[in-house]
Amino acid sequence: MRLNDIVMAMVDGLVKVDQTTTRINHARNATSNYGNYLPGVGTLTEEQFRDELADWWNVSVPGYFMEREIPYPENRRWKCDIGLVRKEVWMEGEEIGRHHTELDWVIELKYVRFIGDNGKVNNFGLGKVVSPYKAEHSSVGDAMRLSQTSMGKRKAVIMYGLEYDDFSVSKCRKILRKMGLPDDRAIELEKTIRAGTYNGIWDLELIAPIYKAACKSMGINIGKMILGDFSNLSRHPNYHIGKFLAWEVLP
Repeated sequence: MRLNDIVMAMVDGLVKVDQTTTRINHARNATSNYGNYLPGVGTLTEEQFRDELADWWNVSVPGYFMEREIPYPENRRWKCDIGLVRKEVWMEGEEIGRHHTELDWVIELKYVRFIGDNGKVNNFGLGKVVSPYKAEHSSVGDAMRLSQTSMGKRKAVIMYGLEYDDFSVSKCRKILRKMGLPDDRAIELEKTIRAGTYNGIWDLELIAPIYKAACKSMGINIGKMILGDFSNLSRHPNYHIGKFLAWEVLP
């Protein structure tokens, strides 16, 4: 299975998860005026999305089984987000955690969150991608672990995130009206986009050269970026379009 095929399948899976998830998270800040987050893929945690994606994948994508949280053999306290193995191998009853060399792909997943449920900016997204420090648990650290592990025949880092354009605020207002909710989120979203961008567009792809440079500075060899777009999400007023960015981690 090629990395491009994996990304395209994940695009389909994300759209499906957005439509079907029943999880409702809530604001950690006790003073939040919003209480529970509105449902949708954008308000799922990275781990929640991964688990729902795996559930969808294992009944919808032929050929490969998606395992999750596979311990690294070099340090079992660290777990890799996703492993893909041919279904006939999985059906043999092998325990992948002990037979890690059978995995065709091992993948670290990262949710790059720019804007929250309340329409306000999340200032921690970029650090989670490019930080060279172990404490940040960044995608650079993910790539380093992948480059050093014996697990998996091929390895990749895959990021996903929601984006914003000229139509994001108007779509937000429309969905809020349909839901019978006040337009607080749309007001905050409009302010966040205006204050946080130079041209009114929040594009995940802009972080790609920064990530590539950060990996290079740490001596990590990554392949050409694979891109997958998704659009027409309609569940949450703030989240309509986005991208997957993926790189194979090379020896």
